[in-house]
Amino acid sequence: MERLAIIGSGISGTPAAYYLQDRYEIDIFEKSDRVGGHAHTLDVAEGDRLLSFDTAFVVCNRPNYPNLFKFFEDIGVSTQRHLGGFNFYNLNSGLQFNSEDFGLDPAAVEARYDADFVEIYHEANRFFTQSRKDFWAGKTRVPLQDYLDQNGYSQSFRDNFVVLMGSAVWSIPAESLMEFPASTFISFFMTHDKGGLGGRSVEWETVKGGSSRYVERVKSLLKRPIRTQEAVLSVRRDRDGVLVKTDKGEARYDKAMIATHADQALALVAEPTELEQSVLGRFQYHRTDVTVHTDPVILNVDKSKWQSWNYGQVEKAGKVHTFVTYYANKVHNFEAEKDYFVSLDTPPLDLDPQQVIKVIRYRHPAYDMGTLEAQKQIHQLNETGPIYFSGTYFHVKNRGIDSYGFHESGISSALAIVNQLSKN
Repeated sequence: MERLAIIGSGISGTPAAYYLQDRYEIDIFEKSDRVGGHAHTLDVAEGDRLLSFDTAFVVCNRPNYPNLFKFFEDIGVSTQRHLGGFNFYNLNSGLQFNSEDFGLDPAAVEARYDADFVEIYHEANRFFTQSRKDFWAGKTRVPLQDYLDQNGYSQSFRDNFVVLMGSAVWSIPAESLMEFPASTFISFFMTHDKGGLGGRSVEWETVKGGSSRYVERVKSLLKRPIRTQEAVLSVRRDRDGVLVKTDKGEARYDKAMIATHADQALALVAEPTELEQSVLGRFQYHRTDVTVHTDPVILNVDKSKWQSWNYGQVEKAGKVHTFVTYYANKVHNFEAEKDYFVSLDTPPLDLDPQQVIKVIRYRHPAYDMGTLEAQKQIHQLNETGPIYFSGTYFHVKNRGIDSYGFHESGISSALAIVNQLSKN
């Protein structure tokens, strides 16, 4: 039986090991003491109960995540429905609107709301109608900033809708979002819902008990334990396969699959090819701090307006801060004595330190036109071996080059390698 090394234990690495373990002798290397990547559930004790909620990967839906749901079915993991809903608010101006408001007809909106929201409402409807046509006409392969400029969208619409929506979906700061490929931004809302993660035209679901439950389940089904706290230092090709060097030694394998972030993958490969440097070198990442807490100061005052996904904005010292807070009680459908929040890139709002449960640091990609260009060649990386690459930075082959950046793209890239190695 040939030997396969898999570097990384996220949504690409563990499914690949599960599906290939009868054909290969597999070692999964994970530098952390925790397995699962962005599938990270926090368990919080409240009295004699244990509350579980996610801090990175949270929701998925069947139409857009078919491979992920098939994997859940194969390993025996259950999901539950999650009723979406979004809440936009500006802590300075008091502007607030939510998903229900966008369900109203124009006459009702103009009769009930002030001019600020009426403008955003009409521009949002124009954006989703026009952008769909422009996408199919090939007019959206430009930075988002350029697309908005070319089509005359107001600054208010950008600040109070586009930036908040995009920051929520891709966990990136406002300034990075304007360099984002317009086609990728538009494609997400076309295939998912114009309400983004809070949209209600698709049935969103969460993993019962949190996403870490699928990680625990697949771990229990693997024939060999995952080698945690063993960092891979390099992966080198030679005539006999690959040599994997870790901080604990080195070993030879017939093949290796690097299931990490793109920049990490490039750093691991000894003597990368020109193609690997060209494609993987186009991806950049930034740090995202996620704060789990119980301080409602992060949300607008009226609790009746809170939704699963809350997109906020505040100006401090002349700088506009955007932030996303998901209301864990509502997302995971549990009742509790306290309200629990997961906030990304929390603004300077002086959270009560006594109400902060944990701060978790993640790395997220900052996509731009260079990463979109990389998608045109990305699947060529895996044509020859013996080193293969996978991760959420790959687009789903049958969905076009804009379909990347999510759990589905991560597992789809792994399954493509599974199919390839199963034929060998």
